[in-house]
Amino acid sequence: MTVRNAIALAGLVAIAISAPAAAAAPLEAFGRLPAFEDPVLSPDGLKLAYATDLEGKRVVIMRSMVDGKALAGLLVGDQKLRDLTWGDNDHLLSTFSVTQRARGLRGPRREYFLTQSYSLATGSSTALLADAANSMNVVLGPPQIRTVGNRAVAYLTGVTFVGRAGVPALFAVDVASGQSSPVILGTRATENWYIDENGEVAAETQYEEDKQIWSLGIRHGNEWHGVYSVTAPIETPEVEGFGPDGVSLIVLAPDKGMVRYGAVRLADDSWSAPPDLGDGFESLIQDPANHRVIGTEQLGIGISYRFFDKADQAAWNAIASTFAGENVELCSWSSNRRRIIVKVDGARHGSIYALIDLDQHSSSVLGPVYRDIGPAEIAAVQPIVYKAADGRQILSDGVRYLAAQGMIDPKRVCIVGASYGGYAALAGPTLDRGIYRCAVSVSGVSDPRQFLRWRADQDDLPEDRTLRFWDRYMGVSNSDDPKLAEISPLSHAADADAPILLIHGEDDTVVPIDQSGDMERALRRAGKTVTYIKLDGEDHWLSKAETRLRMLTETVAFLKANNPP
Repeated sequence: MTVRNAIALAGLVAIAISAPAAAAAPLEAFGRLPAFEDPVLSPDGLKLAYATDLEGKRVVIMRSMVDGKALAGLLVGDQKLRDLTWGDNDHLLSTFSVTQRARGLRGPRREYFLTQSYSLATGSSTALLADAANSMNVVLGPPQIRTVGNRAVAYLTGVTFVGRAGVPALFAVDVASGQSSPVILGTRATENWYIDENGEVAAETQYEEDKQIWSLGIRHGNEWHGVYSVTAPIETPEVEGFGPDGVSLIVLAPDKGMVRYGAVRLADDSWSAPPDLGDGFESLIQDPANHRVIGTEQLGIGISYRFFDKADQAAWNAIASTFAGENVELCSWSSNRRRIIVKVDGARHGSIYALIDLDQHSSSVLGPVYRDIGPAEIAAVQPIVYKAADGRQILSDGVRYLAAQGMIDPKRVCIVGASYGGYAALAGPTLDRGIYRCAVSVSGVSDPRQFLRWRADQDDLPEDRTLRFWDRYMGVSNSDDPKLAEISPLSHAADADAPILLIHGEDDTVVPIDQSGDMERALRRAGKTVTYIKLDGEDHWLSKAETRLRMLTETVAFLKANNPP
């Protein structure tokens, strides 16, 4: 398939709307990657970029919002698309990841991220940071786009070698030319840099692992002022963004179980109360033009938005009312915030993306998120609150609660989960027996002790913040704690009282595939029923459509065989 053909087809895909299916959608519909993914508007709101799947190929499409015509298409190939961002009205920045070992470096396979810029004017792509001296062309975070003078600049954190050690470094990349220049060299303790609306480095955060100290520094000219530091073995403060005034930073600081917020003024390092973030604050909303905080995302049952300005709030309320009774998520908007892309989920529309034009007082559907999955395929969500055996309002206790309410047949329950859910799925038939007829674990942890030791080997550290988190999460002191055997499905494999399906990607860099391989061998030694599916070239997130489909196909077949009507 040529790029030209991809473009021709894309115009149809973007405007097609699935009608409610007369019959249940095929399993393939749920295994495909989204037909319309990560849509982003250019700063002027006149161009749209999004990812889609055409003839088995993943492509990024750019098209005009004026006449709907496709402008360009990029073949994604075997790379995994992670982010789309417009650098300016004519350059699209795409961030991909690959799972591999870096050339010249020791250590395990990792997920490496790279960013490229595509020019609509020249029809060519430029790999960003490829020209940076003594550096890798990998990025450690999404680009921060700023306008400096009349030019768009992408600030990217990369890796520069000092001797044989790689340390974070900040680069300024001219979006139009793709040329990079170093801005500041960090240390191994550097976490993040914060760039103000004029393109100046305003602040830096660091975490000193050996001392377990987190610190915030404010830059004044060529000098750094330390304005806050705290001992933080696990949870650290977070800089949430620039305040509404543009001259302060909003900082979250966990303190003895409480979450406290403050605003530090960049000019004199003084502290004051931040704007009212609301009780259900989840994340901040930034103005796309100047990157100041203008509101917050609130989480409850569904997503809601709370804006500081009354006019902004009124505009959002009008958008939400257009899709009353459905969940409306802000996805992208033009720099003047007059053209907005939202994702809508609900019984009326199914799952779609829509364009809101506040100047024209209009809304239009851009396309369905998934082909062949309409409103009839989306079940209603009902939150249920219950108390677990230990008194907490969470987990196998949920099965008992639902059975007691007469909502389920307790004799026909299987458990399916991925990642931590995969661990829970293995723990069900081994640690909390007598509840499940079968279990499916996707990329799950089976042996917490070995998992913690693997994590230490990954970073070549006997202890770090991540390991301290896992120790606390599992309620143990270290990887030698005997309590780990008590919560290990692997240690209790001989007690399994239900058939188990194990599914794992060979390129998983979050939970190693050995966790499933070891569990399979232990179950077979104990004479238990087990099926093990390895997904070639797949990661922890099941990024490929073909392996997503295989996971669903194998899971459904397993459930039908082991939990029949």
